[in-house]
Amino acid sequence: MSWLRVLLIVFGGVALGQGREAAQALDEARDQLRSSYPDARARAVRKLAQLGAWKEVREALEDRDAQVADAAQLAMAEVTDPEVLRDWLGRAGLRDRDPWVRLRIVQVLGAVALRVPARDLVGAIDPRDQRVTRAVCASLEALGRRGNLEGIDGRVLEALEGVWQRGRDEAARADALAALMGLGSSDGWRLIEASYGEQEALVRAAAVRLDGGPGWRGRLERVAADTDPRVRLACLERLRDEPTRFSVELLVDRLEQEPRLRLRLAIVAQLCALSGLKHRDDPRPWRRWLQALPADWTPEEVAAEEEDDGPRTDAGLGAWPLPSDRIAILVDLSGSLWVERKDGTSRKTLLDDELRALLERLPRDAAFNLVPYATTPDPWRPALVPAEPRHVRAALAEFEGSRLTGKGNVWDALLVVLADPAVDTVLIVTDGAPTGGHRWDLDLMAELIERERRWSGVAISSVLVDSSKQLQKRWATIAERTGGTSIAVAFEPAGPIGR
Repeated sequence: MSWLRVLLIVFGGVALGQGREAAQALDEARDQLRSSYPDARARAVRKLAQLGAWKEVREALEDRDAQVADAAQLAMAEVTDPEVLRDWLGRAGLRDRDPWVRLRIVQVLGAVALRVPARDLVGAIDPRDQRVTRAVCASLEALGRRGNLEGIDGRVLEALEGVWQRGRDEAARADALAALMGLGSSDGWRLIEASYGEQEALVRAAAVRLDGGPGWRGRLERVAADTDPRVRLACLERLRDEPTRFSVELLVDRLEQEPRLRLRLAIVAQLCALSGLKHRDDPRPWRRWLQALPADWTPEEVAAEEEDDGPRTDAGLGAWPLPSDRIAILVDLSGSLWVERKDGTSRKTLLDDELRALLERLPRDAAFNLVPYATTPDPWRPALVPAEPRHVRAALAEFEGSRLTGKGNVWDALLVVLADPAVDTVLIVTDGAPTGGHRWDLDLMAELIERERRWSGVAISSVLVDSSKQLQKRWATIAERTGGTSIAVAFEPAGPIGR
């Protein structure tokens, strides 16, 4: 027998063995996908993606549990086969009947490394579903900035400009403006200038955040005193990119007039970073410093503060620093909060006292809302109310009497409060582990939350009760990406909880 034939037999046997192993692994993953346990199905999805079984991974987007559907969405973003991607542009994806599948597919397309046909994606714009429309705009912007779109033509640009002109949702209009800029549209700068005069505050805020064309300083100066604090916040954050005397003068001018606590704190933080000084929110010392600056001043390099390894650990919720006077407080009342402790109390009992200490610290000219949530959110009020003693007492009484239980659906609770234009800060009190609703994976959620509050600038903070170190790091990432803070508190001496 020749050596060539021997080698063919040997390597053929190896390949056959590997093929059998792959087939067995595929069968096992398919069986695991039928498990009654969501974590097992999520593991199966990740294995199926490694094996290239994209049909099954795509079907997992329809799973009733968000842990599995999120795993599928994240896995699909790693696809490298253009033929598989082409399938997702049709009835099994962008034209699927399930609105949540369509939404997830649009978000997947915005994350893939392959080139995506712009016409197919823009064809998913749906005036009846603003979630999908916003996701289309976000994915077009991301793909355009990465150079991963093909077929950008007049029809695509007209569709986006149509959303900007006729959109019924101000956030979608802002997203369309960002998408046009991401695609390099020659009309983008014209629409940015026009957006400064639009009635919707989020459209004006988007113009501020996206502007960088000729004359942007003059436009920024005109809207620095905008009637809507979301636009004023956008101006402040835009000034971070321009550390000049112009910025300092505008910041000091705003500090003398700004009524909102969060914006005042942001101004002071920026001035301290630019100057190295430690003045507070009295504008007079800042004005004296400004007057001494030369016209061509630029800041000296200031030593950066040491970065935290994660969220701070504090004695309790009452220790949370108040960074805002327009705050919505979300409280996770899912099962773990009701577990009885060794002394017969529950975390809920302890949280009643902690929440009372926090609400009673609110200034009377502040406004707040309290939103307990489990399987569904249960807002105390539809929107923020003044922090008068009678409102604080009523909110506490209702919370202390609440018997809400179920899974921890933080995503829907967040959407409820982000819909209130008066909110500029959200505080989430949770053990850290989402367990219900349409979103589960915190890494995916971090990106989606950042996108959801992109134009309003709402800060997302968290107080984590008896949470694991892993969850603390993930919530700290969300806080960092949105301008919030994250602290960890210990109610249970027996040890942390969480996944």
